[in-house]
Amino acid sequence: MDAVGALPAGQGSPIDKDDATGKDNGGVCLAHSGWAAPAFDRPIWENITIEPFYGDPENFPNSKPVVLAFNDWLGVPEYSENKQLAADWLKLAFSKEGNNKWNETMGLIPARNDSQYGFVEESEQLKREAELAAEFGVGFAGIKESAKLATIMQDALGKLITEELTVEEVNTQIQGAYTEAVGDMGAMAEPTAEVSGDEQTLKIYLLDYTPDTIAWLKEEINPAFEKANPGVTIEITEGSWSGWDTTFSGFFAAGDGPDIINFGSEMNTLYGEQLADMDEYLGASAWSEIKNFGPALENAKYEGKLRGLPIFTAPRYVFCRSDVMEASGWEDGTPKNFEDWKAFAKQLSVIDADTNALTQQALLPVDAGSMADWQWWLLVYYSLGGELYKDDGTPNFDSPEALATTQFLLDMR
Repeated sequence: MDAVGALPAGQGSPIDKDDATGKDNGGVCLAHSGWAAPAFDRPIWENITIEPFYGDPENFPNSKPVVLAFNDWLGVPEYSENKQLAADWLKLAFSKEGNNKWNETMGLIPARNDSQYGFVEESEQLKREAELAAEFGVGFAGIKESAKLATIMQDALGKLITEELTVEEVNTQIQGAYTEAVGDMGAMAEPTAEVSGDEQTLKIYLLDYTPDTIAWLKEEINPAFEKANPGVTIEITEGSWSGWDTTFSGFFAAGDGPDIINFGSEMNTLYGEQLADMDEYLGASAWSEIKNFGPALENAKYEGKLRGLPIFTAPRYVFCRSDVMEASGWEDGTPKNFEDWKAFAKQLSVIDADTNALTQQALLPVDAGSMADWQWWLLVYYSLGGELYKDDGTPNFDSPEALATTQFLLDMR
């Protein structure tokens, strides 16, 4: 395979235009969340469609439209001495109005269905995203040893793209390494006993939120909570997704740390046994408003028990530039099977003959540079009706759906 350079850096989203030059940034379709799409006020939206990924129904009858739903959620560790206080703070921050405001500061879809008003309804893009998420959303709940799986898959898929491994060898490597990783799931730290006192500090650990979000929490939510709970002080620590695993491991190994921790979609199985069962504090019998949460709530559960509450849902959609497609002679809209995607890629990808660099890329997944991202793999796999585990609980990366997914990533590179 001849090496081809990546798209040049443009202004904003790869499917937007550069204001300085008036030229397209080079992307035609983008398989990503709204974070990577153009800002909502960009004029280019009149030429952008939003669709799920449709799988390959011609070859896999169980195929279904899928948007892979990511979300952040806040969980309460078993070691926390302030579980009731943590639940009360979550109820305030995740009220109908609170969940709406939290997400308005970020331009994301609230996890609560009844919080999807105001800025959500005012945006045609967010309305469309919310509708697709409700109908086709598939979450990350139930992935065992997710951090290890991500590392295993990234390593193997990277070698696929560089042709160091064949499709079969990639899946064999993932199957073997992940089977070993799942088998090595070890014992968890012992929880500490819950105690109470007159003066209490509720510690909250958040990851990479906007200054507007943090300001809202510190200026509105925390003062209201402290007023309602004399003697209680709220302490927010701002961390980063860079190195989160080392930080979290330290909390749980010591059995001491924040009372509320910011987790990602797939972390319910990674830390579930070390998180408190919050059903008695946040379940239907304790809080009637829990019924208002949508599918993202499943990502905040472990073994069927609530471990916290989801903040937002940020699914991976397929955003496509309809004007570029039409100008390139593609008249069938967003591709809906593997053969169409491969034909689409050949027709709409443009390589400069002199520099051997891409000037137009038909499809940019999550990691457009390598075309080998594990989240992109999962999105495609789930769209074929694939299951991560066999009936006996062992990994299922040697299934026909898994092999077809890996082959598709290779074909689309």
